[in-house]
Amino acid sequence: MGFDVGLTHRKTPHLVSDLVELVLLTRFDNVDQLAKASLADFIGRENLHPEELDAKDPDLGDAEKNDLASVWVEDVWKHLKYRDNAFGSNYPFDVDGNVIKLHPKQTNGMRIYSLLLACSRLRSFPEKYRVLWAKYFTMLCAHAMRAIVRDDMIVRIFDANSDDRVNYYGTNLKSALVKLGEDLHLHHIHKHECELQESSGDYGIDLVAHYPMGDTAAGTLVILGQCGAREKEWPSKRFEGHPLSLRAAYSFIVDPYHSLFMPMCFRESTGVWSNNSKVSGCLMFDRSRIINLVLKRPDFNEILISDWFVNFEKSFQESLVV
Repeated sequence: MGFDVGLTHRKTPHLVSDLVELVLLTRFDNVDQLAKASLADFIGRENLHPEELDAKDPDLGDAEKNDLASVWVEDVWKHLKYRDNAFGSNYPFDVDGNVIKLHPKQTNGMRIYSLLLACSRLRSFPEKYRVLWAKYFTMLCAHAMRAIVRDDMIVRIFDANSDDRVNYYGTNLKSALVKLGEDLHLHHIHKHECELQESSGDYGIDLVAHYPMGDTAAGTLVILGQCGAREKEWPSKRFEGHPLSLRAAYSFIVDPYHSLFMPMCFRESTGVWSNNSKVSGCLMFDRSRIINLVLKRPDFNEILISDWFVNFEKSFQESLVV
């Protein structure tokens, strides 16, 4: 089985919008355009995620259910129109009147959007692709991080499945933490704590950017990042890799900046965050910010011809016929 529509979060317009876009992108049931009136099929009660079932739902009459569906449809449509305007030439779809359809020709920016869109709803794809695409998402986020730092800062991926862990830090987390601590000019590395860790894992750190000061004094500019391709569960990752959560292993002279990258478009139809409380405590990069940053990179075209991105597009097509 390829793409699976699955259950829907009807009260979360940005997630329903992702589903609508993926139905078009995957040409699910040979659909390449959807009318606004047909969106109710995606937020009907039979496809509703259990956590969004209200106790009063079974007691609602048909008229009340239709009224609620109309409200949800309107919210989703507003969000789709926002995306059409906000992403512009990087948006793989066209919202024309009361119809949304797939653009016949996909631009390079649209290709980046498609990767982020697929990673925003990994559960709808065959399991064997989920870990692989999450890895590709992290690699894209590393390019986005490079766009916000000085050219002479070093950006690496600390995630356990990365090439940097194999070739630079080492796959054993115990020694990798010590190597990372040395790069970050820490006041002190608690090596006993590092030795207590399992040999695998990433200690809650996916991305690292640091400035090589060229001396042995403690303290330097550091940005740590987490990558959360988890649809609704990503808020639980906000404080993984946060300086407070690293204090058992590291003593900082200056705390690192903490960031979180996620493939979702976590916005209201006005462009503000969907829920400020879920993005507090870290510097947030969602789909919009990631695309804007990646497009600014001078090596943007190199991303598109890299082995990992080519493999994503190939595996995406394969996933539809598995």
